[in-house]
Amino acid sequence: MKIFCLVALVVSIIFSACIKDGSPDKGFNNPDTLTTGWTKKIVSSGNNFSDIVFSNNQLGFVAGKEAYRTNDGGITWKKISSLIWEPVNIAITSDNKMFAILDDKIYRTIDYGATYTLSSIGSSSFKDVIFLDNNIGFCVGTSSKKISKTTDGGITWQTITPIKGLKSIIRGSGGDYATACFFSPSSGILAIGDSIYKSNNDLNNWTASSITVNSQNSYFSLFAVSPTLIFAGSSNGSIFQSIDGGTSFTLKAKLNRTSTTFDQSYLDLHFIDTNIGYACFSNRIYKTTDGGLDWQPVASLGNSNIIEIHFTDANHGWGCTSKGEVLKYNR
Repeated sequence: MKIFCLVALVVSIIFSACIKDGSPDKGFNNPDTLTTGWTKKIVSSGNNFSDIVFSNNQLGFVAGKEAYRTNDGGITWKKISSLIWEPVNIAITSDNKMFAILDDKIYRTIDYGATYTLSSIGSSSFKDVIFLDNNIGFCVGTSSKKISKTTDGGITWQTITPIKGLKSIIRGSGGDYATACFFSPSSGILAIGDSIYKSNNDLNNWTASSITVNSQNSYFSLFAVSPTLIFAGSSNGSIFQSIDGGTSFTLKAKLNRTSTTFDQSYLDLHFIDTNIGYACFSNRIYKTTDGGLDWQPVASLGNSNIIEIHFTDANHGWGCTSKGEVLKYNR
């Protein structure tokens, strides 16, 4: 069972204030290498995109300082917002509500971006928004031991506090970022800085996961293929796997930066099933067909960092970049 899990996305992460902030491209102008099925489109030149999500093969959103919507799978994009906002992550529900998270505020649209409502969700520095279904959603942050939860589709939010077990919530060395996956209204896994936690069927009570290699790098992505099979990606290119629902993680693979030209530290993951998965790191998108052991590049950009990826099935996928581009996979 594929668990709906957004994770989200941060451009060229700066550890001390870890938001998606794609690093400058340093002026290089190298050719792109795109394998069969991949194309690139400039949507908003110079715009530093932070996240991209799709609810189906046609309807999707990409956001940075400006937000855009596509109704044709990414062939064309329409600007939908003139707001000066740069969300860290965005989420979309199956009934097409879209949410964008930025610190203590969350934007919500129910009319495909024509209008927005803005809600305050507390004092925390929230970094990710995740929806379990059309009504139940969560915001997770770093500056305090809190989670905000909605049960009415994002109209109202309630704070869950205090969270027990997160004694290492702020370490400094792990950066300032948080993301999560939820399997039920009371069960999930949470990554904050350089630690991963598992809830004990109680969102007020969490236990730290054991990890075979702890390099004190931030964990920037979590993807649950099922409630037991979970992958995590860290800022140094390491990919970890859990087969026990997040109790323990083992190192599965390590992706390397192609050169010092691309210094982005964010790694995003998206799995289609237990064997086929994708990861973006630095200026490349990688694919695995053996459950994460071996990864081969399928797209490499000459002058952009790839920030986020999203797939709706094995034949449809997208990525957004630090220069306002969208990558599209269609087979």
